[in-house]
Amino acid sequence: MSAPCQPFPECALAGLRWSEAELPAVVDRLLRWLPSRRRMGRCVKRSLLLLEVWSRCGLAPTFHYGVGRDAAGARRAHAWLGGVAPDLPTGAPEEGYVETLVV
Repeated sequence: MSAPCQPFPECALAGLRWSEAELPAVVDRLLRWLPSRRRMGRCVKRSLLLLEVWSRCGLAPTFHYGVGRDAAGARRAHAWLGGVAPDLPTGAPEEGYVETLVV
């Protein structure tokens, strides 16, 4: 079993350093290289990655998952983060999603 994650100073990943505000763009670029999972949208992978990385940076993000319907009535779902500074891009939806899970 691996040791628990330790916070790392200045958000170091693979010897490179980014600020908390730069990490969402870094994660967005990495998403295409990650293995795909059936039925797991890009927003879920992005949110889970940022949850881990921002937690290691000393922030306390929360994972949110919501469902809603589009204009045609089809179901849709979205994942995003909350609980971080308002200037950080968390992927929060504008409207129309009912939260079903907050972790």
